[in-house]
Amino acid sequence: MSIVDFKNPPVIEVVLGVQFQRMEGLTNAHLGRFWSEELGANEWPSVEDGDLIPYAQESFESNTGWAPQQFRLGFAAEGGASRLLFRNEQRDRLIQIQGSRFVYNWIRAKDIYPRFDAIESEFFPQFDKFCKYVDTSTQEKVAPDLWEVTYVNHVPRGDLWETPADWYRVVPGLIPAIEPYGKTGFETSVGYWRSEIPPQRGRLHIDVQCRHVGDQPTLVMKLTARGAINEDIDLKAGLRMGHDAIVQSFTDLTSEEAHIKLWKRE
Repeated sequence: MSIVDFKNPPVIEVVLGVQFQRMEGLTNAHLGRFWSEELGANEWPSVEDGDLIPYAQESFESNTGWAPQQFRLGFAAEGGASRLLFRNEQRDRLIQIQGSRFVYNWIRAKDIYPRFDAIESEFFPQFDKFCKYVDTSTQEKVAPDLWEVTYVNHVPRGDLWETPADWYRVVPGLIPAIEPYGKTGFETSVGYWRSEIPPQRGRLHIDVQCRHVGDQPTLVMKLTARGAINEDIDLKAGLRMGHDAIVQSFTDLTSEEAHIKLWKRE
């Protein structure tokens, strides 16, 4: 199935991120000055601490298919630094920075999904600003080694599903129709899938589960694509490749009924 366009897509969050080699000289004090001097406290008034995002690496060596070849190595000694989160006044944009990561989030509020091109056009100026600040303030260079794109989609209970037994009507490419078995009644499931972006340029990770969003049971489908930055794939090419893999996979794995009834395919 080719990629289609939805008038009312279920996307509630898009995350563009870049991981780089950890910089010993980049402290929370530097990040605080970056916020006040470069980002602007008026435009990004909310600041909070968060736990460090572990270092990630996609490896294709000895890929057995039995377990995700996704390594996350925590930095036990990162100088007491943490991840700083900067939110804009509308709370529909979030910048996350730590000594080895720069992440830019679009978060759905009242506005419609602005599309990937618009989010990407916001990400790169902010990341470039950060790189220049690091260069002048710490005499270190940002050396990217991993690109990452995440889309989070919400499908609330209602028009297309009432119980988990109906989930096949939303994602038949992942969850088939389940008939009653034994003397039991199917209640729920949590699913995780991964696939290669060939030829070994990255991976797509898909996580599907049901959560309560407010008081509403909601089927949450999270798709994350990531891969190495090297001489063949730079950050921009990686983000584009990840976006294409996510959108094509989402289109192929979800149902025609959901395309038309829920998301108003155009």
